[in-house]
Amino acid sequence: MHNPHIQLFEGKYHLYHTGSKYPSKQSPGSPGGNLSKRDLIQQSQQLGVVTFDSIEELLKGNITRYDKPLLSPRTRVKPDNVFNPSPKGTTALPDNLIVVNPAVVFRPSDGKYLLYFKGNIYAPSWRGVHGVAIGDTPIGPFYPKDKYVFDVKDENGQLASAEDPYVWYHSKSQKFYAIFKDFTGKITKGDPGLAIMSSNDGEKWEQMEQSMFMPLELQLKNGSKVQVKRLERPQLLIDENGLPKVLYAACAVEGPNAKKDGSSFNIQVPLISDYGK
Repeated sequence: MHNPHIQLFEGKYHLYHTGSKYPSKQSPGSPGGNLSKRDLIQQSQQLGVVTFDSIEELLKGNITRYDKPLLSPRTRVKPDNVFNPSPKGTTALPDNLIVVNPAVVFRPSDGKYLLYFKGNIYAPSWRGVHGVAIGDTPIGPFYPKDKYVFDVKDENGQLASAEDPYVWYHSKSQKFYAIFKDFTGKITKGDPGLAIMSSNDGEKWEQMEQSMFMPLELQLKNGSKVQVKRLERPQLLIDENGLPKVLYAACAVEGPNAKKDGSSFNIQVPLISDYGK
């Protein structure tokens, strides 16, 4: 289990997370027969939730788990090397192959809960895409929509690749805002970094005039700046007025993929926000 996202709904804390398990080695010659153990685990990712009354109860292990995943992929479409594929000719939906990186927000206009997730499509190469599922309670059941969200297109008409959304509702402006990692800069309208978009209903999203939320750099208290290779998995502490107060993110100064020396880390950035003022 990984990628936690904690929200307080209806007097209870809800810890949403990505989870997966090893489905067993696949038979030689089967669609998943050439997949490594890592790839089989990766292609088995789904979403779950645990609930608890307080952080103290969480630390004691007093939590409620649920027997079934919160959300699972409806389609499993990939050109080759796919575990448990959908029938040939199936059209990939936003919740394709995997559902990961949950973000949940309450919609005041109709009392619904919106669960955002990332799926994978291959058209023709990999893209991280996003969808939204709607539920009546913070533990579901959630019913995913067929349309993509945060659906900015690149110059080739392909969906710009992004991941790790965090979504919140600002009551004064009566708008939803989302920040997430933009791989290419197509959403920030410039360089890769953390992008921001807005929405009136939480389903149809628009690029903002200022679409860069935070570039790939850290500004230190002494005024100096540190360029970083990774800034992702943003989460926010929201104040009582619905304004972002602190940004939490995973960070690495150098590319961390091949490293095992602890050179990736978490940051906490105090924010000064003008939204709604």
